[in-house]
Amino acid sequence: MSTGVQSAVEDGTSKSNVDLAIGNDTATVVAGALDEKGPRTKEQPTHAALESLKPDFGAVEPPPDGGLRAWLVVTGVFCAGFCTFGFANAFGVFQAYYAKTIPGVTQFSIAWIGSLQYSLIFLPGLVAGHLSDIGYLRPMLIIASAIMYFLKKRATAYGCTALGSSLGGTLLPIVLRKLIAAVGFKWTIRILGFIIMVFLGIMLLCVRPRTNIRNHRGKFPLAELIKNRTMMLYIAAVSIMWLGIYNPLTYFDVYAQEKLGIPSNRSYYVIVTANAVSIVGRIGCGILADKLGPVNVQTAFCAGAAVLTIAWPYTRGFGSFEVVAAFYGGVFVSLLPAPSSNMVPPNQIGASIGLAGTCMALFAVFSAPIAGQILDTSGGMNFTAVGGYSGAMVLFACCFNLASRYSALGGWRGKF
Repeated sequence: MSTGVQSAVEDGTSKSNVDLAIGNDTATVVAGALDEKGPRTKEQPTHAALESLKPDFGAVEPPPDGGLRAWLVVTGVFCAGFCTFGFANAFGVFQAYYAKTIPGVTQFSIAWIGSLQYSLIFLPGLVAGHLSDIGYLRPMLIIASAIMYFLKKRATAYGCTALGSSLGGTLLPIVLRKLIAAVGFKWTIRILGFIIMVFLGIMLLCVRPRTNIRNHRGKFPLAELIKNRTMMLYIAAVSIMWLGIYNPLTYFDVYAQEKLGIPSNRSYYVIVTANAVSIVGRIGCGILADKLGPVNVQTAFCAGAAVLTIAWPYTRGFGSFEVVAAFYGGVFVSLLPAPSSNMVPPNQIGASIGLAGTCMALFAVFSAPIAGQILDTSGGMNFTAVGGYSGAMVLFACCFNLASRYSALGGWRGKF
């Protein structure tokens, strides 16, 4: 093993596990890390480097990849997802409700509410991620705790935690519509608040750090992260992705009512369908990501989502519309943190996810309003333009994902 690679493995902090695998001289840097058995191939150098730069846990026991404590943490993060992304994924019901009940309101104006929900989930990430790395503020340990308990099955664990947002996005639209009809809007929101309090209480009981991570105190590694080309390309990918990936969920209900003539007591079921079927996608993509690599799986499924985003406005019946919504997925958010853990040392995972989160927040806040402005100014609620714009943004983001992957692997083949 080369001296640079050896030192990175031993101290676990000097380089990220991808910084040493990028650049034009990748084969030279990792040549000493190759197994001497058998002939070398073009793919071997990068693969050997990635394998040799696995996290060094030192005196700390490696993650158990399972067990009661680990899965209780996953349950806690699941509950957090129900309260955050689950509630945000149900905003399409509010979008349609406000458009019908508030005189003179535009789609652009309403969309700011939903986009702010998504944005505020991520906005504190830059600070919160570093705080989770150094062990402060227990609420900030949610994602970090899940990371601590899993290594080989990490993407599967992420997929399971993301089920909370799927369940929330499935149940909350039904609860919203039924309660609004029964007790009115104000009491509906109050009841939702009580439901969220229960789930947050479960989260606080279940989520625990596996180790005393305050032993890893250090300065915020912003400069190191910015120099990490692979990480920066990935952050660009997921940030741009927000300009298009969630626009369909915001406007599915509106489209069903305005273009297909579906009454409001049925139209919201398309949001329910999209979120319910994503349960299968999020578990399945997690398992696939552990086998094939999270960036590989995320890129492939997001490219498929882009095609469906472009195709959605061409549906002319509620049945075909439900089919498109069902295949829309939910893979993007379930694998969102997984690639970061392969790009930086263990003591920078929280900071890297947090930096990505803050960057995503700046893009997410403009996503639905841009689509709403297209609808308001195109005449006749032109959803085809919205679908084309959103799909193009997702495909553009996939290009950055591929660039990040190439930067890490030094080629097009390999698990990443």
